[in-house]
Amino acid sequence: MAFGSLLAPLLVSALGTRGATLVAGLILPVILVPLWRPLTAIDGAAAAPREQVELLRRVPIFAPLAAPALERLAKALVEARVEGGAAVFEEGDQGDRFYVIADGRAAVETRDGRIRTLGPGDFFGEVALLRDVPRTATVRAITPLCLGALDRETFVATVTGHPASAEAAGSIVAARLPSPVVS
Repeated sequence: MAFGSLLAPLLVSALGTRGATLVAGLILPVILVPLWRPLTAIDGAAAAPREQVELLRRVPIFAPLAAPALERLAKALVEARVEGGAAVFEEGDQGDRFYVIADGRAAVETRDGRIRTLGPGDFFGEVALLRDVPRTATVRAITPLCLGALDRETFVATVTGHPASAEAAGSIVAARLPSPVVS
């Protein structure tokens, strides 16, 4: 700003008001031309992967989030692969991640039997993270699974930091937990 305030009177006196305005307007494009390739490379590297953003957008917990928040989550999403027949986690394990299925099928089981089957776009692991309790069920791969995983800190901070997301998560957790028996 100091350089501009010194240069402006010189340009006006040498070129007139129109000439000074033209020169001032051309400075940024002239600087931008040689920097165009490095800037587009930086922009490309910073872009969130579209597939991960779309995968997260289908999760009701994340649907209320603005695009920048979804992009941050997509960048934090880590790919995890699980062989068919293997457990992603067991009932009673400590919760450390939230999962979204990108490809494959999984079964949610408790000691009492199978609860439901999950496929691409389905998610699991939120109960243990949001309620800070051990895993309430076992999730086992029926076919090989490709999962997107978010660590506890990222998931909880995102969900609790956005009221509509927290409300959606609370509804899902309440629906998935067995209702207490009233006597």
